[in-house]
Amino acid sequence: MNEALAAAAIAGITSGGTTSVGGRCQQWVREVAQGEYGHEYDGFWGASAKTTAQAFVKHGPQFVASKPYQPGDILYKTNGVNGHVGIYVGHGLVAENSSSTRGRILGAKGFRTVSQYGTVNVVVRLPAPEKAVGLVVIPGAAEIPYYMKDGSAVVKLRPIAEALGATIDTQDWPTIVVERG
Repeated sequence: MNEALAAAAIAGITSGGTTSVGGRCQQWVREVAQGEYGHEYDGFWGASAKTTAQAFVKHGPQFVASKPYQPGDILYKTNGVNGHVGIYVGHGLVAENSSSTRGRILGAKGFRTVSQYGTVNVVVRLPAPEKAVGLVVIPGAAEIPYYMKDGSAVVKLRPIAEALGATIDTQDWPTIVVERG
């Protein structure tokens, strides 16, 4: 269960911090998820819900789940040209950015019930975001949070590499190439 992502989705419906333009469902989900995870899953986000669902199935099968839905599950419908995506927030509701007028609260953002949402083809269940316990300080460049996992301090590679001037290439995800100019 990913209560943090579910709460971020609920906040993303009423806030001005995420897109409210109709037809931008994948952009809205990406913005909500990046608010919780930063750029951790940037290699998966595609131009459409359909391409993103396919990337999770192909390169992140450990994230693909099934019913029953849990709060924070990302629900993909892969029919049509671009598909559709929303975030299950619990109590039978899906938060989404949609061209539908049903359940709109702010622009194209709102809630639909699971039955109104329709047939889901791919369920993505990301682990709950870790909470930082401290900062790694790179003088003059950045302060990067670190996390504790199994008794070890863990820090994400991308922000450290970028703070040190490296270029990150995720074109061949999940392979990450770090080059220093």
